[in-house]
Amino acid sequence: MKRLFSFLFLIIGMTVFSLFLLSVSKDPLSPAKNEKIAHAGYESGQDLSRLALRFGASVPYYSTFGSGQVTDSEYPGGVARIFTWFDSSGCTVKAVRPANAAALLREDAFSPAGKCYLIGDMTAAVFEGELKNALYFGNTDAAYAVIYDAARSLESLGVLQFTD
Repeated sequence: MKRLFSFLFLIIGMTVFSLFLLSVSKDPLSPAKNEKIAHAGYESGQDLSRLALRFGASVPYYSTFGSGQVTDSEYPGGVARIFTWFDSSGCTVKAVRPANAAALLREDAFSPAGKCYLIGDMTAAVFEGELKNALYFGNTDAAYAVIYDAARSLESLGVLQFTD
């Protein structure tokens, strides 16, 4: 019975998240806010603020100590910008703009856990894997994924913050 309620809760959470991403734009294949992203190339480094500025939207992080990169990728709606941050706490944070390119964040190693968290005004769906777990969430600016070790609890990572 508990599994049934968990499954129903997961389905409701995923439906709300999917409807949100679809409501960002009337045409799910066109960039949100009529945003056209031009190819900006590749940049990597250890300065989170600089990479977030290059990405073009606020990004979540647990630790500013780490390294990351910003790259461009093609998706059916045009060009998407992808941010990746590997921090000292062992987490990997990924983000993609526009938000309707969220499928670029998906990894096949995860399956729905039936849990959701509230991060600010965003609902994050939890997915589990053998070695890693992931949170998926988004807003009108970008879609996000936070990937962390399955052996750690989400609470043990600390407070998820966003760049300015």
